Amino acid sequence: MTLDTSLLHFFQEQLSNPVLDFLCIWGRKSWVWAPLYVGILIFWIRNKNQSFWPLFLGALVLFALTDYTSASIIKPWVGRLRPCQESGLVLNPLVACGNGFSFPSSHATNHFALAYFFFHFVKKSFLWFFWAGMIAFSQMYVGVHYFTDVLAGAIWGTFLSWLVVRVMFFLSKRYSWNISF
Repeated sequence: MTLDTSLLHFFQEQLSNPVLDFLCIWGRKSWVWAPLYVGILIFWIRNKNQSFWPLFLGALVLFALTDYTSASIIKPWVGRLRPCQESGLVLNPLVACGNGFSFPSSHATNHFALAYFFFHFVKKSFLWFFWAGMIAFSQMYVGVHYFTDVLAGAIWGTFLSWLVVRVMFFLSKRYSWNISF
């Protein structure tokens, strides 16, 4: 058994409980985590009017970049099936499997990218990474991603965010943007 399948069985057999079932099923839904991101936008608008557009556009570009590269380039190129699609793998999937590929997890890519971005432009708190980690964990717990899917997504998203943050800092110096809090 590979590390991926061992961890998947551990999550589904040893960690399985009604509380995690509820949290992980609902934690994957956009209407649960979207209010956080809308709240950040409102915070930016109210507290840093001159910083809003650079930060908003930076976050938007970052999200588009991470989502497009993970879902439209890497996933089709790698072509890895989701664990819930594997015929020889006995799972108790808690959500609909979906028909897309698995590697990397776009949820992990997007949320870790935003976590790194918000760490730099909202508040330097590791709670951003905890939040992204919980969303990534949920992907494994419900049986739609392997550990390496979410790990690769977290690394890819953080790397792309690091690049965007560097570009944002460069542009802020060049054009005298105030993008710090």
